[in-house]
Amino acid sequence: MLVPVTTPLVLEILGGFNLGNSIGSLLASVVLLFAPTVSLGMVSPYAVKLCVDDVVKIGGVSGGLSSINTVGSILGTFFTTFVLIPRFGTREIISSLGVMLIVISLIGRKGRYVVTVLCIVAVLMIPNTLIMGRLGTIGSSPVYSASSSYSKITVVENEGQGIRTLYLAEMTQSAMYMNGSTKLVFRYTDLFNLGFGYNPNITRVLFIGGGGFSSPKQFLSDYPWVDVDVVEIDPKVVDVAYRFFEIPTAEPRLTVSVGDGRQFLEDAGQYDMIVLDAYSPTYIPFHLMTVEFQEMVREHLNAGGVVISNIIGSLVGDTSELLWAEVSTVGAVFPHVDLYRTKETLGSVVQNMVLIAYKSTEPVSGAILRSNLIDKFGDTKRVTSYMKARIGADTPETELILSDNYAPVDTLLNPVTLNAYNEQGTQDTESMISPYLIVAMWVLALGILFGASTYLE
Repeated sequence: MLVPVTTPLVLEILGGFNLGNSIGSLLASVVLLFAPTVSLGMVSPYAVKLCVDDVVKIGGVSGGLSSINTVGSILGTFFTTFVLIPRFGTREIISSLGVMLIVISLIGRKGRYVVTVLCIVAVLMIPNTLIMGRLGTIGSSPVYSASSSYSKITVVENEGQGIRTLYLAEMTQSAMYMNGSTKLVFRYTDLFNLGFGYNPNITRVLFIGGGGFSSPKQFLSDYPWVDVDVVEIDPKVVDVAYRFFEIPTAEPRLTVSVGDGRQFLEDAGQYDMIVLDAYSPTYIPFHLMTVEFQEMVREHLNAGGVVISNIIGSLVGDTSELLWAEVSTVGAVFPHVDLYRTKETLGSVVQNMVLIAYKSTEPVSGAILRSNLIDKFGDTKRVTSYMKARIGADTPETELILSDNYAPVDTLLNPVTLNAYNEQGTQDTESMISPYLIVAMWVLALGILFGASTYLE
């Protein structure tokens, strides 16, 4: 019952150490769940002791309880994944489990014990109730928050900037201006338009990874001759995008599908451009990074087709290893690969990197690219900014090629996850309740428990 109350304090303290998502999440889990885990771990041996009145029967009793425990674990895993998480928030789930455990512990107890325990629970629920919904985003207002089978989904509005942002697992996924403009908020999404510099005749585009549909909406608005397909794995994200991010519901040029991007591509038709935007600083589906997947992408591209990937990393150092591995992997399938950065900074800075490969055996020179872009956009300043972001990538820094058989994506991503990254930003949350008050709640709870135990003796 104290886990939801204590979580904000623990996260704020650990957040100050910049431990990164992997180590920080692990340490937070240990701090928050160690006591409940140890307590629940005592149940089985204690149950064996209660059920055994003859040493000869201990094997059968222990085996029977272990079987019940195994079945419960399996059912609990599926029930939590497919029923609880898609329908309820984690705070509500944890609190409900606490209530259930308390009710079970009261079965067969005497009246005085039951009354005392219920009083303790009532006191503990007071701080729990106070803190519900007291986490806020600095300078912004959350307008929607829910959990899906894949992630925690949050929509936040910043009235001062006039921006509405979609967060998945508290990482920025996409954003839009609330004045109805399809102008792109993030630099890396603007670089997707570079596809027209490599193939001026693009008429059919596939986006793998929908999120808030920022780029698909911009393509539909700016290029009326282009048909856009979008595949997003999380149906709740699609629902949120339609509800909060102004996706045109009656647009015949837009087709939205729910499912895994690789599975979708197996049965899909041909495209002039495929955009891979299903990656984040904390998780990348490895099966969308392998040479086998890139071969599938190539098969579904028309002659002169272009594939664009958004990858987070740096140009040098351990935070560059995943990026260069993907450059090698894509280069094993496509004859030419270009790389674009979103920040004019040192090569060690982690940022969104846009990787572009194309089927044509003839290289697209800088002069050809610039000419095609000026013909398409007519904006010299915009084209110049594109050209300044271009980096040659025909000679990758590693020979590692990711495959379905061997793709250490998580290992290569760890340095990026541990790095303080803020190109798109994270959901900057803080507790609206004083940490000192949370500590006071702990002290009060321990005092009540001590007093109750003394009373019950």
